[in-house]
Amino acid sequence: MRKNIQILNLGAGNGALEACVYKQCDSQDLATSINWTGTDITNKTLKKLKQRFLNCTFCKAKLTKLPFKNKSFDMIFLLEVLEYIKSAPNTVLNCFEDIKDGDFFMPRRSFRAD
Repeated sequence: MRKNIQILNLGAGNGALEACVYKQCDSQDLATSINWTGTDITNKTLKKLKQRFLNCTFCKAKLTKLPFKNKSFDMIFLLEVLEYIKSAPNTVLNCFEDIKDGDFFMPRRSFRAD
């Protein structure tokens, strides 16, 4: 595994993506190879995530105003959160400012039957 991969999970929620990655990597490999940052908007959720995933960094952030320097991440995940924000196109464009050139951006929108 490549060392020092910078990963950002926007809208980490219940930590499903983190749990999937933890299952695939032992915690030592994860700690030495991946610098994982997750965001969410609720303090309660962030507290649970910080307790559950000790090798990850979590911070409170709105998708419309991310607190990161441009070109900070190798991978950005934006899974099942776009449908909750009014400015989804702008949010996606902002993600491209935060990802390093030529790296990986994974947006996914869930579809609800209303």
